[in-house]
Amino acid sequence: MDFDKVVAHYGELDAQIKDLSKERDEDKSAIKDELERQGLSDYTAGGYKVTRQVSYRTTIDEEKMLNVLKTDWAERYGSMECPYIKRVEVVDMEALEAVIYAGELSDEVMKHKQEVVALKCSKAKKEE
Repeated sequence: MDFDKVVAHYGELDAQIKDLSKERDEDKSAIKDELERQGLSDYTAGGYKVTRQVSYRTTIDEEKMLNVLKTDWAERYGSMECPYIKRVEVVDMEALEAVIYAGELSDEVMKHKQEVVALKCSKAKKEE
């Protein structure tokens, strides 16, 4: 394997994909806008059919849900803990900061490293 050729080929393909992706996204947006403007749900041209699909997602307003659950549960069961609400343990960062600065915390918990591998590609500057 000629590594120089593989890297060069990858760079060329990556640049093409980025350019094509940008072009595609611009066309996609223009098509969706035009279909909406014309009141159409689909359109066929050049041997391709595009379809504009509208969907709706319902999500829970977590803050309101917590209030409803707490109120409803308290009215029904008094002070008994509601099983529908999770109690999550989190680190109190302000308190932790004081302990760290005081040197009261083992270095082992502070030395956790997680490897993250990414590959970025950009056009190299031309050498003079």
